Amino acid sequence: MSAEFEIGEIRQPVVAKYYFHNYFEWKKIMEHAVINESRLKEILKKALIEVFEERKSLFYELFVEALEDIALIRAIKEGEATESVSRDEVFSILEDRA
Repeated sequence: MSAEFEIGEIRQPVVAKYYFHNYFEWKKIMEHAVINESRLKEILKKALIEVFEERKSLFYELFVEALEDIALIRAIKEGEATESVSRDEVFSILEDRA
């Protein structure tokens, strides 16, 4: 098993002669591994794209909910700028439309 890690500015290959049977052994080695910012950004982008592709319906639902929330906020703000009416007036308008 081998992997390449960036340590500071120097790229060094790290060869593991055995599998990490112990979490603490793995943690000790990983404490010295540093991923530069651009590489981390690239990895996160790929992960997000993969999630978007695999869970399109979930993101579609989230997007629709966000749009509905925006429309509700706009309607509330518009309603705050108009004069108040009684409950009976509202229901009479709704009954006329039905």
